[in-house]
Amino acid sequence: MRDSTPSAGNVGRGADASARSSRNEQWLAVLFFVLLVSMCVLPGLKSSREIRALRKAAERGDAEAQSLLGFRCAAGEGVKKSFSEAAKWFRKAAEQGSADAQFALGVCCKFGDGVEKDLVEAAKWFRAAAEQGSADAQFALGLCYTLGDGVEKDPGQAAKWHRAAAEQGKAGAQFALGGCYKFGDGVEKDPIEAAKWYRAAAEQGDADAQFAMGLCYTLGDGVEKDPAEGMKWFRAAAEQGKAGAQFALGECYKFGDGVEKNPVEAAKWYRLAAEQGDEGAKEALRLLGETYPEAVFGSEESEPFEVGPRGFSEGEVRSLLKAAEQGDAAAQNNLAACYENGDGVEKDPKQAAKWYRRAARRGYAPAQYNLGMCCLRGDGVEKNIAEAEKWLAEAADQGDEDAKKALKLIKRKYKRAEQAPKSPEDPEPEGPVDFFRGGE
Repeated sequence: MRDSTPSAGNVGRGADASARSSRNEQWLAVLFFVLLVSMCVLPGLKSSREIRALRKAAERGDAEAQSLLGFRCAAGEGVKKSFSEAAKWFRKAAEQGSADAQFALGVCCKFGDGVEKDLVEAAKWFRAAAEQGSADAQFALGLCYTLGDGVEKDPGQAAKWHRAAAEQGKAGAQFALGGCYKFGDGVEKDPIEAAKWYRAAAEQGDADAQFAMGLCYTLGDGVEKDPAEGMKWFRAAAEQGKAGAQFALGECYKFGDGVEKNPVEAAKWYRLAAEQGDEGAKEALRLLGETYPEAVFGSEESEPFEVGPRGFSEGEVRSLLKAAEQGDAAAQNNLAACYENGDGVEKDPKQAAKWYRRAARRGYAPAQYNLGMCCLRGDGVEKNIAEAEKWLAEAADQGDEDAKKALKLIKRKYKRAEQAPKSPEDPEPEGPVDFFRGGE
């Protein structure tokens, strides 16, 4: 999940791989249901009487009421939070043809929320909603075909559904369609068409697309080469917390691409990318320190550079928040750590757990580990060993060694009989990883 693409002055190396990886990680960018639940963006009902009326209408078979009740059950707004109840009402509405409910039920099946996880079933409901014109479902179905989730991989079908959603203005689909043209996935390679769709998404504020547009202008790929315009787009993405763009902007300042050389600014942007785990930025910052030690260290007395926790300004946390709200899992994990440690924001364990959960649901292993530890200790959430095991297992399945160790400790500490003597060799599980823990 880390961005590690050398950019700007050294932009050509590895850029395509980064863009392809980013495109394939767009899954959760389309799933408004997850955001809807976490943000509780639902029409307000003023009284319990109105909630009862909604339930009665749903029980009478009103598809719109069933769908809305499903969202309320998922969010726990006005009713007891229950994904199984949510899925039940989504299914009732979906079977009556509600596109919103079909898409939401697809999401439930995709993540196993309230129903057994079933990618084939998820694709089925995404298709039902997509064929009714739901842009979110069209994008989701396109990604099913891109990733082979519940359907056989088919780049042509992926491009078809991405286009359907892109033409409705769905920024994530526009970015994905740009990637199809960039790499020739399901369509003939066409750099001009790729840049067109990247621009459409970038102008809507999509940080990945803004970064892609920066690369287009830097390389003259599908557009006339223009380092200054490239830098403009790198800055737009960098200010949203996109690590690859921050690195690219640092390169611009280091080499004077589209802007006057400025090693201090270069160091600033390298550092921001490095602190998100960008290995290329770490190395670039070390190299910059050898030539311009005062830019990196603030004096002529240079010391080996180490990326580590530091106090973050409110402005830098705001940049993380922008990226987190756009669905960037690494930024969500890092923002959670800010709340956990009181770094640039007031310490708030509940906010920390909330953002860890959002990133964890996006399959981001460091956040799954962190959320598991929150559940294990009751930090910001109710202590729940079973929930802790669930998230730690998700991280461990991705190869996270800390999660594997934590699961072993849980088995030893919590699965024994309570009267069993405690071994002095059983260390306490390490706490949630610090701000700079990255995922591979």
